[in-house]
Amino acid sequence: MNINDYIKNPLNQKLSTIFYVNSDIMNIKVDNDEVSATVSAFGYVNQCQYKIKNDKLIHYQCDCHYCDELSPCGHIGAVMMKLSDNITLPYYDDKIARIKYFKENEEKRKREAYLKQKSKITTEFIQQQKQLYQQSLSTILQQTQYELEPVFNHMKISYRVGNEKKYVIKNITTFLNQIKEKKKVTYGVALSFIHDESAFDDFALQQIEFLKFVNNSLRDNSFSKYYYTTLSKTIEIDETIIDAFFDLYYDHDYSTFRLNKDNEHIQINVKEDYDYYILSLEKKNPIFMVKNIYIFMITKKH
Repeated sequence: MNINDYIKNPLNQKLSTIFYVNSDIMNIKVDNDEVSATVSAFGYVNQCQYKIKNDKLIHYQCDCHYCDELSPCGHIGAVMMKLSDNITLPYYDDKIARIKYFKENEEKRKREAYLKQKSKITTEFIQQQKQLYQQSLSTILQQTQYELEPVFNHMKISYRVGNEKKYVIKNITTFLNQIKEKKKVTYGVALSFIHDESAFDDFALQQIEFLKFVNNSLRDNSFSKYYYTTLSKTIEIDETIIDAFFDLYYDHDYSTFRLNKDNEHIQINVKEDYDYYILSLEKKNPIFMVKNIYIFMITKKH
């Protein structure tokens, strides 16, 4: 066994040899590739364990401060050497040289141990502050309610979500599923929140119910236009949903559209042609529904 394949830290490689030659390695237990042992060296007693399977180090741990995520320590290396049938020792065979090396590095080891402990305390403090900040931020976000803004374009409607800054909803069906599953969604640097219904204001919730109505129409054979697809970015306003659309958005003023009620009668022109009559409308393309008659008009902004 070449312990350098497992002990990556050069200092720990040297300490492995020192501990192997000048320490008591006791209570060695091997169970299904799992090795545990007690290493007593220079007045210190450490418990260590490791597991090697198919020549690969699966995991390791020791209660000394040299053992970290980058490399096993010299105690583990000493146990590996103890169990190996083929060990090559470097120049540390001389006892005086071993003791001298160890004493020269004692202060360095103590300093590293101190810094490691301080680093651990600092890291824990930072993590605590981070958790407090995240909890505070989550509380603020939970109290914030977001808006839905409809964008109308030639009988098609899409949506944006947010408050001061709003982001386009790219897939309406996905958006509804995220609300159902209460997922956290990030739209951009300025907007990220859990899509629970409590996160939306009252009118946004009314619009969400409208979107659910349209989305559920996909499963109804009578709405054949939507039956084989899902809602993406836009919804086409047609006779199947125009009544619900009008009821929801009437009396709301938007930059892209406005809904008005007009009691004006629709003029029907009657023209006699031989033995039958031709009926035509004065205004083009009205949509006749049970509740209302709708006429779509485009006006230029002034």
